[in-house]
Amino acid sequence: MDVVPAARAACRNCRCAGCAAEHGAPRGTRPGMNRAGAREAVMAGGAIGPFDGMDGMDGMDGMDGMDGMGGAAAVGGRGWARPRPIGLSPLPFEPDEIPLGSGWPPRDLDPDPWGHRPFGTRWPDRAWTSYHHSIVLLGEFVAYAPAAAADPKAWNKVLEVEDPWKGGVVPSEAAVEASHHYKAMLAQRAKRLDNTVDITLPATVEAAFDAEIEELVRLIDFRPPTMAEAQVQANNILRYFQGLLTFNAATHRNTTRLAAAAQRIAQHQAVWYKNIFRRARPSMVSPSLMPPVDPPGHPSYPSGHATEAWLIALVLEQVLPKAVAIGSVAEKDRPLRRLAARIARNREMLGLHYPTDSMVGEALAAESFKILLRCDSLNKGKAVTMTGGYADDASLDAQGMLRRARWEWR
Repeated sequence: MDVVPAARAACRNCRCAGCAAEHGAPRGTRPGMNRAGAREAVMAGGAIGPFDGMDGMDGMDGMDGMDGMGGAAAVGGRGWARPRPIGLSPLPFEPDEIPLGSGWPPRDLDPDPWGHRPFGTRWPDRAWTSYHHSIVLLGEFVAYAPAAAADPKAWNKVLEVEDPWKGGVVPSEAAVEASHHYKAMLAQRAKRLDNTVDITLPATVEAAFDAEIEELVRLIDFRPPTMAEAQVQANNILRYFQGLLTFNAATHRNTTRLAAAAQRIAQHQAVWYKNIFRRARPSMVSPSLMPPVDPPGHPSYPSGHATEAWLIALVLEQVLPKAVAIGSVAEKDRPLRRLAARIARNREMLGLHYPTDSMVGEALAAESFKILLRCDSLNKGKAVTMTGGYADDASLDAQGMLRRARWEWR
């Protein structure tokens, strides 16, 4: 019996490179896809971004491959685990017998001959993939509700979304400074650059917007030497953070899970607010900015990459050795924060985001971090106390992910 067709049929839903090549399909496609479906899968697989990847779900590529499960989660929804085909293996036979084959379990044994583990066997914590475990923490994150006025705000209230100029009113300076609307952020950025400007005037906002476009045009010359870096960061932000002190899920499981959770939560937060603000991409506004890649299929503000990079940085600051993560440099010059700012800036360089998109992404990450620290998995519900921007060991529960991740670096 020819078992090759059966094996091929068994892997019909697989999208691994080997099966794609076997069937003559583009990498990342499934046999049997129509041309449009194959093209869509290839586009999603090669998209620029955790957020362009979220149209292929995201910048967490490679994460499960490092979890020792062979990509069991098929990160980004791009495929299943590596296939384990079951064929028709020949059974022992005498010279005068007709050869017989068997699948698994062997057909010459009684059904279920080896018994099984007891009912109620629990899934081991170590078997979670970072990708799927991040969704568990996202559930804890959105379940958080403030119990007192001093507590962090709820996840969908961390940004002030109202347009201060709504209805043609002239807002107070305090109202502009308190708002996270992109008009307010433009005014705030203008004041950072020139402390004499009146941030309550619509003319200030318009001039600041023109200045943003001009700045993005000036960044175009940096595209050729930075394109390779920007492309990798597009689909795998975490890879750059892992490069700072060389860690992965095999060497630092809890550290990787925390970073994955930060990224997943940041994606959720950014997309939620993107849908509220609905700011057009820079290339939808200025033909001078023609980006080297198509912008992703969601609004510009806030920057998903900035939100993800900053939230990962803030989480890892509480895990990596204090001498490295915090050090003695200015807060803005800490290595994790400089990397987050670099990743966000590269998206501006590509013409996919405005500087104010990155600004509000940083602010969104900072507020979301406060909620993340309240998640049960991180510290078993205990309050985290900080000294010099670093969580005190005594305030970390021994079974919480923060403490377990920090111990991976001892």
